[in-house]
Amino acid sequence: MQTVPSGAPTASTSAKPATSTKTDATSSNLPGATPSTDASAAATAQMSDYKGLPYETIITAWLSQHGIAGDVAEGARNTTLYQLAREMRYIMDFNVETMVQAIPRWGLSEEEARAAIQSAVSSPRGTQMPRSLETLLSQCQAAQASAAGGDVPQTDPSPLPAKLPPLLDKVVKLHPRFPKAALLASLPALGTLLSHLRSTYADGSEQSPIFFTVVQAPQASGKSFARRLTDWLMAPLQENDALERLKEQEYKEQIKRMKNVKELPAPPKVKIRSLPASTSNRVLLERADKAAPLALFTFAEEIDTIVRGNSAGAWAAKYDIYRMAFDGAKWGQDYAADNSYSAEVELRYNLLFLGTPLAVQKFFKRVEDGMASRFMLAQLPDTRGEALQRSVRLTVPEKNKANAVIKQAFEEGSTGELITITLSKTLRALDVWQMQRIAEYNLDPDNIALDILRRRSAVLGFRAAMVAWWLSGKQETDEVVEFAVWVASEVLQQQLVGFGEEMNRIERESMELLKQHSEKARSGRNARLFRELPDTFSKGDVVAARTRMGRGGECSYVISRWMKAGLIEESKVEKNHYRKITKEEKENEEIQK
Repeated sequence: MQTVPSGAPTASTSAKPATSTKTDATSSNLPGATPSTDASAAATAQMSDYKGLPYETIITAWLSQHGIAGDVAEGARNTTLYQLAREMRYIMDFNVETMVQAIPRWGLSEEEARAAIQSAVSSPRGTQMPRSLETLLSQCQAAQASAAGGDVPQTDPSPLPAKLPPLLDKVVKLHPRFPKAALLASLPALGTLLSHLRSTYADGSEQSPIFFTVVQAPQASGKSFARRLTDWLMAPLQENDALERLKEQEYKEQIKRMKNVKELPAPPKVKIRSLPASTSNRVLLERADKAAPLALFTFAEEIDTIVRGNSAGAWAAKYDIYRMAFDGAKWGQDYAADNSYSAEVELRYNLLFLGTPLAVQKFFKRVEDGMASRFMLAQLPDTRGEALQRSVRLTVPEKNKANAVIKQAFEEGSTGELITITLSKTLRALDVWQMQRIAEYNLDPDNIALDILRRRSAVLGFRAAMVAWWLSGKQETDEVVEFAVWVASEVLQQQLVGFGEEMNRIERESMELLKQHSEKARSGRNARLFRELPDTFSKGDVVAARTRMGRGGECSYVISRWMKAGLIEESKVEKNHYRKITKEEKENEEIQK
């Protein structure tokens, strides 16, 4: 019997009051703060806030956002201070003295703290404030205005659409405190039920409703809502899986009782699609093969379970599997052992993980490996210090109607009969949305993460439209289009907050290394030879130049090195000719990538 989640809290309370607005650096309430001298405190008092927001308030909010309350563990203090200083430098005028007085030390000496802050201030930076810091400041300003009894400014960069498709509106009703997180958390389950849908995206690729979502929040902040939401949406599938698992278990018991029988009965054809977090690659392949062309689903209450499970043995290489599953790519293995499973499938896999900020950070250990752009981040507000809110329930007619929709989605989706749909209005709307993001990037070319992340955000918006299309009576209504654009906007916003600054840092450092490598190649042993050649040249030109310089005529390895260094490319106009690449061309090419 289906049940509607009953633990969703009621209407939102007002934002929590801002922390103390004291500006005297000697009386800071920040954890780890160290009293300063009278002279330095007087100097810092002249720069103790950013546009009316005390540094203490901003730093406390940043620490809370990163799951830090109280002291920082020994061994992580220097790193935490460095990361904090990298962002605070934008609002502290890149002033090391101000930062030394304002930023807590957590037991580090002033000399150690100063060295970390100096390193952070000197590290590569963009020309504008990071998007994550802008969002944090907006939240602090809203909290300060609320605490003062004033009007809270509208700073939401991706407000919810006025009207949502059926069932999705009930998801929001059940979770008024965090409707956005609830919507993003619902998509992996709904995508699993409706994984028989297919649609062609703007680039010609075939898409299916595959979603990876991570719900992020500090401990005891209400992440468990996702379990109740998932149990509700996945009830028909989970009930069917239980019956299938029973068949599988009965067969195993039967085999145990038939040890001396030569011809064993064929195993039952079971289709189990909801898998636990601890699932080996062998079992995953078998489940995917038997469920194809439909998607599998995994819910992990703690993302730490996934991190530990992916480290070694039969559980290894899950990150690669996730990347392939997001795109419905082929994955498989072919082993001769009797206890192995050999197959190749187009893997489709929906994921919903929960975790604290620090645990989520461990999962996304390398933001440039493609995992960060595939996951939707659902950030819950910090509810520490607030009273427990009563749950919201659907009326009996609403509950019955919603359960009927969920059952219909499961029954239609479980047949395995694929349905191809056309979403032309959604494609046009997302095209406009992407052009707007490109315009933003052109105004701030240092924000490379914006141009990288907006691409898959648009794909996720398109996939969300596939779910909304079915829920809207298989019609591409205005609500479907608006929901798609909202998903793209919200996913991009949360990814920029979570990964943008680190991604930009890595991209800047990569471009700097490439520039240094290129300059080194241009000033090496063959630098004079390179300079003497025309902008377009042949292998014969290189041989002739080397002969004039009193060197051997063999030059294939020289041309190969220049090609690898990005100094030349094969001419598209003249056969067997090469063209020099200017520094400007190379830098522009890297930016476009």
